Amino acid sequence: MDDGTLRFDPEDTLEEWITPTPLSDPVFTAIFQNAEVSGLAMRSFLNAVLGDSGDAPVSEVISVTPQSVHSETSSRGFRIDVEAKSINGEIAMVEVQLKPFSATIERGLLYSEQALASGAKRGEKLEDVTSAMPKVIVVTILDKALRKTGGFHQVVELLYREPPYERATDKLAMHNLELDKYRKMGIDKPNSPLQCWLTAICRS
Repeated sequence: MDDGTLRFDPEDTLEEWITPTPLSDPVFTAIFQNAEVSGLAMRSFLNAVLGDSGDAPVSEVISVTPQSVHSETSSRGFRIDVEAKSINGEIAMVEVQLKPFSATIERGLLYSEQALASGAKRGEKLEDVTSAMPKVIVVTILDKALRKTGGFHQVVELLYREPPYERATDKLAMHNLELDKYRKMGIDKPNSPLQCWLTAICRS
C-alpha cells in the first residue's frame, strides 16, 4: 500500500536521491522559464547546436515558454517552445526526454507542422503562406540513444533520396542530442560550445 512516504532506493547514492539533475523537469524549466531569465543562455545553447552542424545561428531569442508533455501513458517529458529571430525568422522547440519512446521523430514532425502553419490564414495564396513560413528547429535532448549508429549529434532533415543528396527544404531541421553516446566518449576537456554545454549537463 502506498502511504505517501518517500522511500530511498538503495541503488541510488544519497546525493542522487536528494539533488535533482539538470534534466529534471523543475530544474530545466526553472533555468529556461522565460526570455528575460534565459534568453542569452537559450541563444547560446541553440547556437552551440547549430554551429556543431554548420547551420546559421540565431541572433535573438524573443520568447521562451516551458510546456509539459505526456508522450505516452507510462512516461512524461517536457519541452520548451522558443521563438528566435534571424534573417528568415525561426521557431525552435527544445525538448528533453530522459527515456526514448516510440514515434519520437513523428511527434517532432507533428509539432513542427503546427509551428510551420501557425501564420497561415484562411484564403491566403500559397506563395504568400510559404514566403512567410518560419524555419523550425527541433532540438531533442535524449538521455538514452534513439539510434544505435552514428554520433551523439544526429540531424534529421528532408532530403532528396537520389544523388546528389541535398536538402529539399531548409524550413525544417531536427537535432537529436544523445547523451549516453556523449558520455561514452569520455571527453575531459570539451573543445566546442556544444561539448561545453553537454559536459555541463552531464556532470552537474
